[in-house]
This record gives sequence, C-alpha cells and structure tokens, in this order.
Amino acid sequence: MTYLRHASRHVHETVLKHVEYHIGALGWTTPGSTPFAAPVVEIQGSMPEEHEEIKRLQPGRLAVTLGPVTDPMPQEMGGPLVAVEYPFFFDCFMDTDATATALADDVRDILLGRQAHTSTYLKVFDFTTATPVAISGWMLEIDDVVRTKAVGWKNWQITKATATLYYNEDDVDHSSLGYPSATWA
Repeated sequence: MTYLRHASRHVHETVLKHVEYHIGALGWTTPGSTPFAAPVVEIQGSMPEEHEEIKRLQPGRLAVTLGPVTDPMPQEMGGPLVAVEYPFFFDCFMDTDATATALADDVRDILLGRQAHTSTYLKVFDFTTATPVAISGWMLEIDDVVRTKAVGWKNWQITKATATLYYNEDDVDHSSLGYPSATWA
C-alpha cells in the first residue's frame, strides 16, 4: 500500500495509542498506582483551545494534540520514498507542577525509546478496520523531543515531538485509468 486516505488521523491515533499503552504500563491510568500519588490520568485526543475551557480542566489530563502537518517531501532522487512531518504536543495537566513534570518526563522517555518495550520507530496502523492492522511500508520515526512548561499556567508541562512518516509514493500511470490526462502528451 502506498497511500492511505486520512493519513493524519491514522498517524495521530497510532501515536496516541502508543503513548496511552505505555503510560498505563507505568501506572498513570490505574487508581492507587499512580506515581507520587498523583491523580489518575485521562488521555484525550487534543487539548481545549478556549481559555475558559482550559480554566475548567481538572488535574489528571494528558492531551495528545497533532499540530500542522508538512507536505510530503521526496527523500530519494528519482525514487518513491517520501517523508511527512507530524508535530505532536503532549499536554500534561496535573495537580502540582512536580507531577506534571513527572508525567511529561515519562512521555518524553516513551517517545525516546527509554522505557521498556518502547522505540523511536513505530509502525503506523490502519484504524478503519475493527481490528487495526499495521500498514505495510509505513514507518514513523520520533525525534525532536523536548519538554517545557506551559507559559502562564501552573501545573502544566508540555512534551513536544516530531513524528516523521516514511512511505513509498509510487507514480500513477494515468493512461491505464482512462483519464483525459492520458492524452496530455
């Protein structure tokens, strides 16, 4: 498979599920087992953008937000390999700055492949099926991982990372499809 419709959605869900699984394995999502007796963490697909919504947030939130995606960039001269950069923001909103930092550090370590059974390389999954399957030839590389504090907010740390998607984008022979462009010579 060379291309998947709604690729951003599949990449976002792949990264979200990867982090969600490993945050759970580290105890953040289970009552009574959270590090430093922190609130149980709920994971969501994006952080609210409205100031009033943010002010109402309860501690124990990890939002995995996808930023603006780049256009595909050819990686080989005359070859089909392309790369697309997906910036991710992992907003960790907790009861104290110390627990927000601890959660953000764990997210950073998961993305950097420092935790058990993690890697900076991920297979991308197709979530259009009842049981997600890995997309043949699609690979994410996680890099540019940075943790910082949200300016002007207490108890909020952010881990930023770039997931670069690599896949082959083969040239399409329009003549076999009967398109009018087949006569554009």
